[in-house]
Amino acid sequence: MFPSRLWYSNLDTTGRFKATTRAPVGNTKNIRWDILTHDTGTLNYTLLVNSNIVSSSTLINNSTSNSWHTVAINTTNLFFTPSLLLQSSSGNMDVDLCVLNAGESLDITKNKQITFPASSLFHGGYSDSDQQHITFLKEYEPASPILYGSLIKLPVGTYTLRAEIETGATAGTVLGTMRALKRKTIIAEQPVIAGTINLLEFIQQDQFPVRIEFKYNATTDISIGNIELRHKY
Repeated sequence: MFPSRLWYSNLDTTGRFKATTRAPVGNTKNIRWDILTHDTGTLNYTLLVNSNIVSSSTLINNSTSNSWHTVAINTTNLFFTPSLLLQSSSGNMDVDLCVLNAGESLDITKNKQITFPASSLFHGGYSDSDQQHITFLKEYEPASPILYGSLIKLPVGTYTLRAEIETGATAGTVLGTMRALKRKTIIAEQPVIAGTINLLEFIQQDQFPVRIEFKYNATTDISIGNIELRHKY
């Protein structure tokens, strides 16, 4: 999984939209633009790498509801600056967001749950040798969100999130807060407490991706391993 970068926007008054990174990114497996649109119509897109056009085509949406589209980035450059230009062509099709993604897409539809290491998200602290656990030390880490990402596309439904957390703190100690966010809005949050099974439950009502965030209290040292996301119903 690749920590996503996103742009929330609609087409401007001229029917155009541009997404580009502020700095070069590394060329990694399955790097791509994921675009969420709504309404029927067509959008012409132009894909650029370091300001050079590498491909162009048309996105088509036959439904008034939200739809995802993917534009693969194929380049031999080890580092590059990707850009995506969108231009309205016909109908009322509009853009909700663009996400720069890479790596394997998390697919919860296969067996109703996915498990991934916390180290695959943006994080502070340090990882162990097998890159499965992240350790946060209260002497060095701020009391703030220090584990967050990635933008996960989920079907409509109810979900639970559980993180494997180890700590030497006494039972009942509040270690932090786990949150689920959508479009920068918190849709669910739950205190993470030592000595208990901490489950965050949230409801996905549309196609906008969900972002996971852990806000650390910095009151005790902790280690976070795998994160399990389960589709209840």
